[in-house]
Amino acid sequence: MFRNKLLELLIQNVPRFTRGQT
Repeated sequence: MFRNKLLELLIQNVPRFTRGQT
């Protein structure tokens, strides 16, 4: 599904955002 691809992209980008907070 289309949303599935967006979710996977967000999940992979999440770790990058969480690391930038520290």
